[in-house]
Amino acid sequence: MPPSSARLRGPARRDAPAGLAGAGRAATLPAQLDRWLVEAEPLREFTAMVLSTVSADGRPSSRNVLLKGSDAEGLVFFTNLASRKATQAVGQSWVSLCLPWSELARQVCVEGTVTPVSRAEAQEYWETRPRGSQLGAWASRQSSLTSRAELET
Repeated sequence: MPPSSARLRGPARRDAPAGLAGAGRAATLPAQLDRWLVEAEPLREFTAMVLSTVSADGRPSSRNVLLKGSDAEGLVFFTNLASRKATQAVGQSWVSLCLPWSELARQVCVEGTVTPVSRAEAQEYWETRPRGSQLGAWASRQSSLTSRAELET
């Protein structure tokens, strides 16, 4: 088998949901996503998305973020702007997001550019977070290496 090939084994799903054809399709992509979010709501962590970015030297990186909103401008997630994910997402031309709803035999993948939300929108979100989450986010140096000595103090 050539090195660029892969073989996946397992039964094919026969109960896949209907596609996007016909009357079941929403008029706009945001409206379609809203419909699917309602369908996915019973799932555990239905707003969890995989965010994939690329570093300046071309290394890909993926991590989970939570979908916090969507509208005609795009999907919204919040992160520390000093984190690796934020610097890569804002610093590079393109990123991808994927909502993996395996239980529904569906995934929603989006590619695009990232722009920070307004300071007012970020502050509004911050104020909705539980105090413990605020303290954890404030104290965390996301994506930075920590020495054993720092962990033990």
